[in-house]
Amino acid sequence: MGKHNKLPQHRHQVIPPRGMVEIVDIRTGHNHLVTPDAAATAWQAGGRYRALCGAEVLPAALVDPGTGYCWPCRSTTTSASRAGK
Repeated sequence: MGKHNKLPQHRHQVIPPRGMVEIVDIRTGHNHLVTPDAAATAWQAGGRYRALCGAEVLPAALVDPGTGYCWPCRSTTTSASRAGK
């Protein structure tokens, strides 16, 4: 990229663990992880999602990249994957 490029530089992106859905909470801007079953249930019940960390998530627009990751959600999946090894 040239030095005159005005587009923001992308931060390091963490890929969601296999089988998880990443949803940005409109209130906090954090990227939470939701199981596919919880996402389907929320979609049918009015759009309030329950994240792995237990937080209720109100989804932001799909184009919103969020401001950061919910580390309790991430650590839940990390410890579960380590326990399986």
